[in-house]
This record gives sequence, structure tokens and C-alpha cells, in this order.
Amino acid sequence: LQMGPNQVLIKVTAEDGVTVKEYKINVEREKSKNNNLKSLVVNGLALSPAFSSSTTVYVATDVLHDINSIVVTAVPEDSKATVSGDGAINLVPGKNYIDVTVTSEAGTKKVYTVVINRLASSDNDLASLYTSEGTLSPVFNKTVHDYTVTVPYEVDNIVVSGTLSDPNASVVG
Repeated sequence: LQMGPNQVLIKVTAEDGVTVKEYKINVEREKSKNNNLKSLVVNGLALSPAFSSSTTVYVATDVLHDINSIVVTAVPEDSKATVSGDGAINLVPGKNYIDVTVTSEAGTKKVYTVVINRLASSDNDLASLYTSEGTLSPVFNKTVHDYTVTVPYEVDNIVVSGTLSDPNASVVG
């Protein structure tokens, strides 16, 4: 049967070989409503629970802060269904909710959600350190934490500035 309307004709011929009667059956074949996934993979991360087409919410293993994006691959059970929300996904620090939508040929939708926690950075280094007067001693190095600056007697204040190694970190002082 083709998708949509189909006509089936049945001819009945009487014993006399001349008298013929036709019966007509109109068959309407519906479009597929299968909106299940066959597989769902997040580039090598483990999903919990293990994938099942009937389960729609998953938690992936945590990813380190330096992972900025992941790739989600979703394959529908029915080749006539479409998938959206998969592919390369950018991650922000904290919980990321990724919705993958499967739309059946008939238009019914099912949403699978993957939760990925991108860990916060532990980078609390300075990339640079400057003073408006004098010279740092020793020369700045992010692994050195104690410095000396000697200024002339006439200088009664200085401005200390620096650049954070991680722009999402904060500085006080």
C-alpha cells in the first residue's frame, strides 16, 4: 500500500462467464507515528540510565571546564522521522539541558533531554600583574605569589592592575 488513499478492486464473475460485479474498497494508509530514537550518543560520554527508546531523560557524565562543546548523535527508528537538536552543542559552565526532538512522518513529536554538567574552572591565576609606579621584583610569574615594589619618596599611591588567566574568575583587592 502507498501512503494515503489506495483503491482495491474485486471482480466477481458469475458461472455464466458474462455477469460481472465489481466491489471497491478504499484503503487509507496513515503516515507513521513512530517518533522513537534508535540510538542517542554524546561523543563518548556515558548516559544514565543506559539508552532506551522509551526513556526520555538522561544524565551524562560531568565534563571538565576546558570542554566547550560536545557532539550529540541521534538516529531515529523510522527513516521517515526527522531529528532536530543534535549535532555540535556549545556548553556553558554548570548544567546544560540539551533537547533532541524526533518528529514522526505524521507530525507527532517526542523530546529526549540530556543533562550535561560542565564543571567550573579552578583557574585562579593571574596572566599579568602591573603597577603604575615602580617595578615588580621579581618579574611577574603566575607561580610566584610575593612581590616587592620600591617607589620614590614623592609617590604616595600606586595603582595595581592585572589580567585574569580565566576571564570568568573574579578578583578582589
